[in-house]
Parts: sequence; C-alpha cells; structure tokens
Amino acid sequence: MSMHAAEKKKDRAKDHSLKDLHLDQIPVHKESDSLASDELKSCESSSDEDSKKKKKAKNPSLVRFKPDVDMENPKFHVGQVLIINNCSNYGTEHTCGRTFYHKRATSDFLAKKYTEFLRLNKRITVEEFREKVHSELNVHITIAQVYKTFMKAKIIIHGSYKEQYQRLWDYCDELLKCNPGSTVYTETELDEDIGRERFQRLYVCFEALKRGYKSACRPVIGVNGCHLRDPHPGVLLTAVGIDPNDCLYPIAYAVVEAENKMYWKWFVEFLKCDLKIYGQRKWTLISDRQKGLGTAIHEVLSEIEHRHYVRHLHNNFKKLHSGLALKERFWTCAQSSYMTRFENQMESLKEYDGKAWK
Repeated sequence: MSMHAAEKKKDRAKDHSLKDLHLDQIPVHKESDSLASDELKSCESSSDEDSKKKKKAKNPSLVRFKPDVDMENPKFHVGQVLIINNCSNYGTEHTCGRTFYHKRATSDFLAKKYTEFLRLNKRITVEEFREKVHSELNVHITIAQVYKTFMKAKIIIHGSYKEQYQRLWDYCDELLKCNPGSTVYTETELDEDIGRERFQRLYVCFEALKRGYKSACRPVIGVNGCHLRDPHPGVLLTAVGIDPNDCLYPIAYAVVEAENKMYWKWFVEFLKCDLKIYGQRKWTLISDRQKGLGTAIHEVLSEIEHRHYVRHLHNNFKKLHSGLALKERFWTCAQSSYMTRFENQMESLKEYDGKAWK
C-alpha cells in the first residue's frame, strides 16, 4: 500500500469520528469569574504568581499565634511563633504574677551595652545602676550581677592587669621622656618556671615635685603605706609634704611586695637622695607605727626628728582611756603650738585623770 493511500484513510477516519459525535457530547468549558473580569493577565504573570505561592508555601513567614483571636479556630503551620508561659491557666485572662528577671541579661551583655555610660559615670552606685537597667530594659538584676558588670566594664575600658604589667617598661620610659630629671626605678626578677621577668618593686618621684618641694615647702615629710587589694597584691608607700597653703603636697610613691624594714629602708634611702636631706636636724618626719619603719628611719636618717600621727596615737589611747572629755584634752595638747601652752594643757590633763596623763 502506498503512502498516499494510507494518508487518505486517516483523514476519512477523522471525518467519520467528528460526524458521529453529537453537539451535546462536545465538551464546552465555562468561563471562570477570573476570565469574565475586566482585568486580563498574561501567561507570564500567572506563572510568576504560582512560583511566588510555591516559595511562600516552602518558607512561611513567622506569624505569631494570638490566643485572643486564634483560639476560636486555631490553625497551626510550620514556622509559627508560639509563646509558652509557665501558667496553668490557658485562657485569655491570666492571674499569675509577672517576672522581671531575664536569663539573657547577663553581666557580659550589660558590660558591653553600658561601657560608655560607666566610662562617664565612674561614681555611680549599685542601686542607681540597678534602677537604670530596670527603667531602660524593664529587667531586674541582682547585686552580684552589678559588681560583675562593673568589673568587666573596667577591663573593657582600662584593660586587664596582666596587659598593664606587660607595658610597665613602656610606662617608665614615657615618664622619663615627658619628665626629664625624674627618678623612676624598677626592679624585676627572673621567674625560672615561666622563663620571664616578674615585677618586684617600683619607685617614682617627678622632677617638678622635687623642685617645688625644695623651693616652697617646709621641711616636714609624712610617710604612710597601704595594702593593695587588686589581683596582684602589694603595698603602696607614699611620701607627702605640706605646702604654704597648709595642704598636702605629694612627693613620691613606691609599690613593693610587703611592708617590712627592708622595703621601708629602700624607700627612705630614695627620699634622702631626691630631697637632699643632709642637714637632718631641721627636718621632721611623721608616720604611723608601721612595721620596721622606725628602725629604718633611725638607720638612714639618724638625726632627723621622728614623730607619730596624733590620730594613730589617739586610737591606741582611747582603748584604755575613753570618753569625750579625755579626747578633747588630748587633742588640745596635740594642737599646742608652743612649749608653755603644751605644759599647761598637760597639767590640766594630769589633774583630770592621772592615769591618762602617764
């Protein structure tokens, strides 16, 4: 059979099938509401909308579940946000108390957030900082959190102690560079365990202070020491004078390992050299009853007049002789500016209480 005859048979079969069908059997599609509308959309726009719907179905937005609206006909889907409260009452009205404590309000977070505020307000109290955090963040923090926040903010602002000790040599070089003629002395020792130098002691006396004291201040020196409570403990030794306005005048300071005769002697020797204390009879040195200080002064400055603070003497005096009357007589004797007045006040004290006079 030829190709031309086969094509004629196919055309006859198509015509015969169309003739056999009735009009009612031909499927007719009704126009939808969308097609009947005036707005006609292209095929491209419909395909774009389908793709967007698919993307939304895959990645639903984080819709928050609202109990007061959605409880009547609740519908949940993946990605919906649900707020779960530790409350036995799941109705729309709650009678449970409100808490102001938040686990994310840590000392690290607070230190980073309020670094600049704490830098400008160094004297803020614990209660003032707690009230500020509560008013701004609506969160309660404990007293321990406040102290931790202050400590971590201080490290952020000033750096750690370890980093500062590593730059001690740079600090000494900068002092000598900016204050020529100053006395800056540092001692270190080799730590065999770590193979590095460890800080021992430091003495600083600025040239401007030395020159000002020798030119205008009276030959009176007060020395004292206090313990350092930092992570790297030690003792701070200071020397001060009295200027023409009867105010304290700083002279020198030192940081040493402990308070004993050896370190006091080391400190007094530096003072003697910086202030050129040679005619010792006209000088007066005032101090507390520090450990080893009296012995060190008599070895280095044997001819100097050494006296003690009246406040320190009164603290020892009132342990055995208490009372306001004795206190007033004691201070009157101490404030006597010439010998005759002092002797008269001592006689008055003797008449009032012979044991206190002794």
